[in-house]
Amino acid sequence: MDARDDFLDLLSTHAPCSPGDPPRNSTKALVLDSNLGGILNLIIPEGTKTLKKHGVQYFCDLSLTLISNLNFPLPPPLPTNHLQHLGPPPSSYPSTIIFLVRPLPSFMPVLAAQIKRRQAALPPNVTESYTIVFAPSSSLLCESLLEKAGAMEFVERIKEFHLDLVPIDGDVLSAERVTALRESAVEGVGHASVLGSVVGRGLLKVEEVCGPIQNWIGIGAAGGMTVEKVFDLRKEET
Repeated sequence: MDARDDFLDLLSTHAPCSPGDPPRNSTKALVLDSNLGGILNLIIPEGTKTLKKHGVQYFCDLSLTLISNLNFPLPPPLPTNHLQHLGPPPSSYPSTIIFLVRPLPSFMPVLAAQIKRRQAALPPNVTESYTIVFAPSSSLLCESLLEKAGAMEFVERIKEFHLDLVPIDGDVLSAERVTALRESAVEGVGHASVLGSVVGRGLLKVEEVCGPIQNWIGIGAAGGMTVEKVFDLRKEET
């Protein structure tokens, strides 16, 4: 499965309803880490047209400030009489909010604040579903920070979107991580190791198509770590 199908599959997957529950509103909202927006455009060149076919009707960039709110419509209060059933249709508000973000600890306070403010604004006895998709991989540290911030109790699912190398031309592959070195310096060795694994997995895919790479040269500390990751991943697969 390629990255495009993988992401669309994430959008299409729902947690099952409990027995006796009415069918869920399938309208979704996507909160996007702006650093991943360019990659998503390369993976899904049709853009929002395709995403809307998979139920995503609302879009928002994840702000790095704690004062901004998610600007999606809130669901209406639960009906108390038959006249209220004539209220806004389910498609006019999202039932599922999906966060697509990098696994950066610095993002977690923002994420937690957004979820908790949204929860506080919901009408009584009305619920929303929250899914966090980490790209390229999840992080126990990030999950722990969300737990400490009191947001994990509202999160229904945590998923991974395995991004590695993206074709940007007929003969050019790129990880499209322009801030990778800065992130590694700020977030520490653990994040650098994750990035090495991302590029390493992508290079192994290149080998599957083009055959084994005979000579490996890693330039600098990050390059050397990436080569080591490739060899480690090879061992895991054998």
